[in-house]
Amino acid sequence: MVYGQFVTLGRLSQTMKEAHDIPVSEASVLKMIRQDARRWKPASEAVGDRIAWAELVKNVDETGLRIEGMPQYLHVKCTEAPAAFRISVSRKHLLPA
Repeated sequence: MVYGQFVTLGRLSQTMKEAHDIPVSEASVLKMIRQDARRWKPASEAVGDRIAWAELVKNVDETGLRIEGMPQYLHVKCTEAPAAFRISVSRKHLLPA
């Protein structure tokens, strides 16, 4: 539900060209990622809601990162089975309690 390749758009575009001989621009890669993120949003929110009410939360973490040159925060909340991830521009925008 969260993209985990954590490579630059240029490198991802280059990988598509090398692996599949398909020229894909960085803008096209970004558009595909955004479309998939919108499609997976309901499922991601459902997992987040389930964890919000879970009694046995095993881990909560926050990591700073930069996306498109802007500082953002990756919040992670997990139980033994599901895990929820959220990227936010604010440290105060935590996963549901």
